[in-house]
Amino acid sequence: MSDDILLKNLEYAAKILFLNGHSDTYNGQISYRHDEDLFWIRRTLIGLEETTEKDFLLIDHKGNIVKGEGRIPGEWDMHKEIYSQRKDIQCIIHTHPFHSIIFGATDLELKPLSHEVIPVLSTKRLDPPFNGKSLSDTLSTTHTLFLKNHGIIAVGKSIPEAVCYAISLEHACKMQLFIESTNRPFSWSNEREAKIKEKLLYNETTINHMWNYWCRRISTINEKGD
Repeated sequence: MSDDILLKNLEYAAKILFLNGHSDTYNGQISYRHDEDLFWIRRTLIGLEETTEKDFLLIDHKGNIVKGEGRIPGEWDMHKEIYSQRKDIQCIIHTHPFHSIIFGATDLELKPLSHEVIPVLSTKRLDPPFNGKSLSDTLSTTHTLFLKNHGIIAVGKSIPEAVCYAISLEHACKMQLFIESTNRPFSWSNEREAKIKEKLLYNETTINHMWNYWCRRISTINEKGD
């Protein structure tokens, strides 16, 4: 993938996340592994919805900017540590979505209320302080993490995969917090049904279909803006 295409995909990822509840003024990062020594990361002090391909910095593992202009986010070293210890991860998202923060602060466990919850059922909670080893160790058994009283992390082998997991987590938390607030009994899919849904709905092909749909939405919004 050329840098031009990669950076456009990262721009779309930021705007897609914003449309799906990941909004916390100018906070939150999206990063992508460039190679063993470098990774792209979204600069700080700009909203997810304002992000363009020019807002990504190529940095080394010492925090030096190799390409691009802007301020490196303070949590860049968290991304660096995960990339250093998890060679299988290509994309990392760290945001502060409203419902996920609330859910992560409780002792509730996610239930498969709908297909959207399926890929994030294994989400773990991590207590501060958050360091590279604890993050990578916990991520070895899940795609998503609650950083208690702080935010979330979603990782993937591709940008579409990481975005899918981040969006699913926020939607899952919103859905369950709502149904819990009714104080009424509720049902959820059993383990067998959940596994079938995961295989059918969250394979590489279907995730890419979702990604293409989200990109079309962003393109439509951009065209209306013009």
